[in-house]
Amino acid sequence: MTLPISKLLPSEGWLADYITYTQPIMMTPPEFLLATGLTAVSAAVGRGLYFSLGGKQWSPHIWALLLGRAGHNKSTPINFVRELIGQARSNDIILPNSWSPEAFTDALQNAPDGYWDIGELGAFLGSSRRDHMGGAKEWLCDLWDGRSTKRKLRKETIEIEHPAITAIATARPTDFEEKAGLADFTSGLLSRFLVFPASGTPEYRGMRSSPPKHEGAAYEALSDGLEELAAWNSRQLPHLIDFEEDAHDVFEDADQKWILESDDVPPELYGWAKRRGIQSLKLASLHGLSRHRKPTVEAWDMAWGIEVVRACWTGISEQTVDQIGLDRDAIKRQSAFQKATEIAKANAGVVKMRELLRALWRTHRQRDLDELVSLWIEVGFFERGRYQGARGPASDAIRYLNGTQPPAGWVSKPVHEPLTG
Repeated sequence: MTLPISKLLPSEGWLADYITYTQPIMMTPPEFLLATGLTAVSAAVGRGLYFSLGGKQWSPHIWALLLGRAGHNKSTPINFVRELIGQARSNDIILPNSWSPEAFTDALQNAPDGYWDIGELGAFLGSSRRDHMGGAKEWLCDLWDGRSTKRKLRKETIEIEHPAITAIATARPTDFEEKAGLADFTSGLLSRFLVFPASGTPEYRGMRSSPPKHEGAAYEALSDGLEELAAWNSRQLPHLIDFEEDAHDVFEDADQKWILESDDVPPELYGWAKRRGIQSLKLASLHGLSRHRKPTVEAWDMAWGIEVVRACWTGISEQTVDQIGLDRDAIKRQSAFQKATEIAKANAGVVKMRELLRALWRTHRQRDLDELVSLWIEVGFFERGRYQGARGPASDAIRYLNGTQPPAGWVSKPVHEPLTG
């Protein structure tokens, strides 16, 4: 049984101190407090620590996504953490959240392990489809992977060596319905985020619980503690994280089970499933650093990281899939079929592609329609441009076009892959 994130809040260390300080004064779900606390430790460390996996060196930086409806107070802990990070390191590492390739590259050149508050992720995904943002999502994937990258800017080539940026974003399910589709889930960018969904309405906090400004001994201890963690970043060379032998055993047991489960994961969620191992190592490293003030990962740290990753996986696979646009493509397929049927019935059973494109140009690209027509021909709805109706084997294919599973042995390719005639 997977524990909810609200049952996994740390009981000791800097993360526990952070949650103890913020929970009584912020009307914010506990999942968001844990996520922002983790990003604070991640940004403080930056490129100062690393571990090895798969023949490559990884920094324990994370990308977190706070998923909740309006009113869940996502921005309050993010703003608070940004202040703490600026004090612990420097405001120069705060990357611009009004994203453009030029401004971001300029800032990243000076802070390759900076802190990035993305804002509403749905809006970012919508803007990333513009022409001037071409290749942005692929580039961001490389940054999460820690790959040194080159990018042309003002006729010069800028090289970002060993990036390790920490990122945090927010999203409302309604934004995802409108701006995120299946392509965003299969592109790899979204699956690099640890998703922290709100479990419910946060506990009410009145005016008396909110100080006019953050000060006092508890705040000073919190700020000083993050500065102490950031000291690992100021070393000339990165320091290797020490995973104790028991921690190796705990990780390998969970990772082998995850690998065996991968065959049963829906294609749109495969990216999240594939990265559960590396994400658990990152979280265990941050938890160990928070507890010990030194980069040592014990079995308990490893077990905690695994449980948080499991909870995040449950959040994206069971709680949010139906809300964030995975069935959006199925709805578009169904609406296109209904429009094609209307055209066919009004035109002696014939559907011309140009008429269909004219009717759907606002919602469908011609390439998508070509794939749909090929699918309709394959399953028997249309034959040589003529509407055949839902009879015979075509009646079984209705479930396929509506986004549900086809009958056994019907069409061999899954819904999300293009089909050719």
